[in-house]
Amino acid sequence: MLLSIYRFEVTGIDADASRGVTVQSRSGEEVKAKWLITCGGLQADYVGRMAGGAKGPTVLPFRGTYHELKPEYRNLITRNIYPVPDPKFPMVGVHLTPRVDGRVLIGPNSALALSKEGYKFLNVNIKDSLLFAINKGLWKLVLGNPGIVFQEIWRDINTRAFVGEAKRYCPKLEVEHTTHGWAGVHAVAIDGSGKIIGNFLFENGSSGIVLNVRNAPSPACTSSLAIANTVVDRAVKDFDWLNKKPFKTDKVPA
Repeated sequence: MLLSIYRFEVTGIDADASRGVTVQSRSGEEVKAKWLITCGGLQADYVGRMAGGAKGPTVLPFRGTYHELKPEYRNLITRNIYPVPDPKFPMVGVHLTPRVDGRVLIGPNSALALSKEGYKFLNVNIKDSLLFAINKGLWKLVLGNPGIVFQEIWRDINTRAFVGEAKRYCPKLEVEHTTHGWAGVHAVAIDGSGKIIGNFLFENGSSGIVLNVRNAPSPACTSSLAIANTVVDRAVKDFDWLNKKPFKTDKVPA
């Protein structure tokens, strides 16, 4: 489901330099604006195409599951432990993370999901799955790296395998020391060759009044303020806000 800040499902975007932008919802409601910035996360490819953007890149959902240490075993891990990242798969690698509230997290893994909202293993979206099945880039990613892809899926459904990966960094860790936590879904953009896009990707709509953020890679939360500055800087340039002065304030947001 595609939701805007107005809490409605977006079904269409019409952009014309002379008329402005109209965002349409399934209920028939519309939102009108002079300019539009799309930043759809997991839905960035769908939203980007709605706004007149290119077919690619494709955004794949990778489910990241967390476990955590039971309170009586939290003394096993007292500092952050991170694996050395693989440049080909920067989102893969279980972390051991003590939190300020005393809880200790183990994870996440990175298992390819069959739904953009695949927070559970059995969450399957037919539309998403069919589009993934005919995506050449996805097949190149999977067939070129079958070991990593299926290993992560196995860890997603097998707690012993999941904890076994973390045990490499904490040999005393055992399955019975842990409890299941929660899961999130990580947006990973790939190009037509199956290569993971590791940097920001902006796209200008043909109308000149739409800016699509097609990829904003992790750590998006950690860097959220810097990312916002980057997006605004790009909008100021692309929409010529310095000359048009669209805001009531004397200063353009930065």
